[in-house]
Amino acid sequence: MIRKTIKRVKNEDQEIIRRILDGEQWQYQYLVEKYQQRVINIVACITGDRTEAEDITQKVFIKIYYSLDRFDPSLPFFPWLYRVTVNQCYDELRRFRRKRQTIFSDMDGSETQIVAEPIRRPDHHLERKNLAGLVRKLLFSLPRRYRDILILKDVADHSYDEISEILGCSMQAVRLKVFRARNLLRKKISHLMKEERRFLSSYQ
Repeated sequence: MIRKTIKRVKNEDQEIIRRILDGEQWQYQYLVEKYQQRVINIVACITGDRTEAEDITQKVFIKIYYSLDRFDPSLPFFPWLYRVTVNQCYDELRRFRRKRQTIFSDMDGSETQIVAEPIRRPDHHLERKNLAGLVRKLLFSLPRRYRDILILKDVADHSYDEISEILGCSMQAVRLKVFRARNLLRKKISHLMKEERRFLSSYQ
């Protein structure tokens, strides 16, 4: 049943793309509406900035629109959309890092002291942590193959069968990667909590 659903979605996407390439540009809005929220969720997870997610998502769909003539319509659409989304996110992150490095390199010592984070009481350390930001940080400390599989499964909310189609591997391989990725992330969270408790105990 799931296979039939994926095939139907694939055929619908192919038909829409065919119409767009035949001159019915307004059909592109259907693809945007269909996949926009998934892309926003992926962008927000990768960049950690939901306020910028819509702007980056707009860039993704603009890039996709002007690249449709290079897309092979015999292939499923979302895997391509996913790759473009991930690449755009990493481009944005690199651009942000370069900008931040430029700003800090232009500062003298006094300015650097002003922007430095003030020392806070250690017993408020965990309270200051934003849980979503913490999980994202740990997620991005995972190897790329595990990070991507968790983004697809737990952020974009794809089924194992859909991820199998996207990544071009067996569903058994997908299940195994998800299991390993979640287990690795769980261990990192557990390790961080132990370190946090050890740190706080030294102030008691």
